[in-house]
Amino acid sequence: MHPSNPITNLSLEDLREIAIGSVTDWKELGLPEGKIQVYSQNPNRGSYEAWRSVVLEDKNNVTLKAKVMDGKDIVKSIVNDPNGIGFSSPLNLINIAVKTVSINECLPTPENIQSGKYPIRRALSLVTKQKIKPEVHEFIEYCLDPKKGQHIIKTLGLVPTRAE
Repeated sequence: MHPSNPITNLSLEDLREIAIGSVTDWKELGLPEGKIQVYSQNPNRGSYEAWRSVVLEDKNNVTLKAKVMDGKDIVKSIVNDPNGIGFSSPLNLINIAVKTVSINECLPTPENIQSGKYPIRRALSLVTKQKIKPEVHEFIEYCLDPKKGQHIIKTLGLVPTRAE
């Protein structure tokens, strides 16, 4: 959200109502008047699938008035739109002046994401055949190593798969 927006928390239900277009003005949530502009990622993106599953409950679509764009462009647009709201990967938030709001009083901290407390998240999986070559096993071990693959993930602003 734009840093000037006074909202600090949304219920998952309020977020859903905004996303599907049932709530179209901030005054409907007890805030100063302002037409809400929803920014959405392309429905073909993996991040949208997590959003659709959790926020839209797999039964709704984002409002037709939403501006659909890449995650980086969403963040850049919200910087210039005090009434904008959108979702993006943490990778797109580095050194960008937008505000992250809590959902159901829960911020998307690494601890809350790892524990499952923060509701909007997606896991990335490594999938193999049952019998794998030694190189594949080495690659998986590298990815899961806290000082190697997990360290890279953390330095990118993402959440490692294992708590440290």
